[in-house]
Amino acid sequence: MDAEQGDIPLLQSNNEQEQQEHWTKSSARKLYGSLSHCALGAFLGLLTAIGLKTIGTSIAIAVLLIFVAINVLAYYGYVNVNWRSLGKNVSQTVRARLDLNTDRGIELQDVGGACKRIGVWCLSFGLPSVLSFSVGFWLGWCVL
Repeated sequence: MDAEQGDIPLLQSNNEQEQQEHWTKSSARKLYGSLSHCALGAFLGLLTAIGLKTIGTSIAIAVLLIFVAINVLAYYGYVNVNWRSLGKNVSQTVRARLDLNTDRGIELQDVGGACKRIGVWCLSFGLPSVLSFSVGFWLGWCVL
């Protein structure tokens, strides 16, 4: 029996080689897809953090100046701001979002339900992409 005559397969038969090649190619494609998705998430998180650090300060100062300008105009009587009505509207909106069992109160059950909704959203969106974005954001915010 000689290997040159083809009686002894050197490694595997052609069918087994095709199956192994198929398995490795499909695994490599899945790994590449996951890694590229995570890399994109991390890159976008990094860009978001850098953008917020760069532009976020300017936006915060602009909001502060607008708030101060509204208060100055209200002080001199040019504008009438009903802060009680604004506070009431905001608190009603927050309570409506957090009160899941609609008993007009926020309890531990409501907070647990809100955490569950957030968790389901994160898992349905894709935990790897959320984690990679978070890692990229942390690198951009804390490290750079």
